[in-house]
Amino acid sequence: MESIRKFIDWAGPAVYVVMGLLCGWLVWKAGWSHIDLTLGGVKFTGWDALPVMLSAIALVVSYFSGRCSTSVTSRATARASTP
Repeated sequence: MESIRKFIDWAGPAVYVVMGLLCGWLVWKAGWSHIDLTLGGVKFTGWDALPVMLSAIALVVSYFSGRCSTSVTSRATARASTP
């Protein structure tokens, strides 16, 4: 068990180092002039933004309500199955 902890302590930061190197390589290959951080060309203003915001809120709420109900159900099932 101790060897697994040592491996995790070494491998966890190594993953971040490799991700950083790959990110740097991709930016170098693409060049800064080809990287655009805008999310889209459509701009919503005023009341036009309301349906978009409500859709985003509904998506987040449905995701978290599904996760919470599943975890509560699985915990209750696990407790009921243990003698």
